[in-house]
Amino acid sequence: MARPYDPGPKQFVFAADDGSDHEVSVADPQEAYVAFSAFFRGRNSGTYTVGDESAGQSLVLMPGQGVIARVKGAPRPRSEYLLVDRANRYLPSAMLFFENGYAGLDRFGQWFSDLADLAASPETRGAARAATFTTERARSKRSLGSGRLRASWTRAAVTTFSSTPTMSTTTRPNEPNCSS
Repeated sequence: MARPYDPGPKQFVFAADDGSDHEVSVADPQEAYVAFSAFFRGRNSGTYTVGDESAGQSLVLMPGQGVIARVKGAPRPRSEYLLVDRANRYLPSAMLFFENGYAGLDRFGQWFSDLADLAASPETRGAARAATFTTERARSKRSLGSGRLRASWTRAAVTTFSSTPTMSTTTRPNEPNCSS
């Protein structure tokens, strides 16, 4: 059984670009998923929207373009876009949205703030993602404090790694040596 909404029930509005919309009041995410699944599968539309007006968030599924968008913040909306590589990713994204809203989709894939970024090559998108990790690491290093603390941490790490036995280049960890 799914965790019930607190406070519940919760209202969602499902809409499709063919002009149809459906308002539901549900007690838990599973019930919302079942209702949206029936709405989604019963149509052949280019765009489907799930709106959570009380939270000021929405999920937009665009199977015709291979894109999912998430939107939050009613007064100043913030949109992010995800390139979808398989058709079976749309309904799971809806379930994550029903469970935890906009934030529930954080780990669903690489989100971009500009729809045009999805047209970039995989290498360019990968470089952009790597830059976010590098930036996060640089911020965490700055927050370590004084250089003395950082230096002692580095010495401890070097000591730990230098006392670790080295591996043979012919075998990999956790794999048997097949050369005998």
